[in-house]
Amino acid sequence: MKRIILSIVMLAATLPALAWQQRAPQTGAACGANLVYGLPAVTKPDATLICRQGYVTLHDNQAKVPVWTAWVLTPNHINGCVPRSNAFAADQSLPAGKRSDPRDYAGTGYDQGHIANDAHQSWDQQVELESFLMSNMAPQLPGLNRGAYKLLEWLQALGVLAHSIRYKYMPDLFITFRKIKRLVLIRWMCPMAFTKLSLIHKQVPH
Repeated sequence: MKRIILSIVMLAATLPALAWQQRAPQTGAACGANLVYGLPAVTKPDATLICRQGYVTLHDNQAKVPVWTAWVLTPNHINGCVPRSNAFAADQSLPAGKRSDPRDYAGTGYDQGHIANDAHQSWDQQVELESFLMSNMAPQLPGLNRGAYKLLEWLQALGVLAHSIRYKYMPDLFITFRKIKRLVLIRWMCPMAFTKLSLIHKQVPH
């Protein structure tokens, strides 16, 4: 019986991430839901604006990571119950050669770090899956991704719930990058620093 259980566990560990159907990015007015103050005044010469239902990101096509990502957080978003899918996937809306792939992180020692984090995107199945697109990822050391950054995300959620704040607008900005060393191929750039900004209001501005 122990051998059977061990075999099942090993099989589950080797299964690929959940395959899912990607939908095209949103356009027009739909982008405004997560850009309540308009577009951040930070850009790059070769970048693509990608609007998803749960967040908006400006993707640096050369560095293959977000320049900035913005989303709105409400109590309903925090109380989402969609389980974590771990369905990391290359963003098919970006051209080949301008997007990262989960395999790019293999053997680097870096986590695929969410920018719009999964816990804040678990209020809808498709939204949760889209949080695992690689255009929403940046390389993070495990200690940061699973430690300080996760604590910040938890504190942000706690602030929304504890104070009955209707929403929290959270643009994350990434401006400067450095190359990852000791890689056979340089597939993406690593941020030198992460900046997390929260704008808190009790009523949605008009």
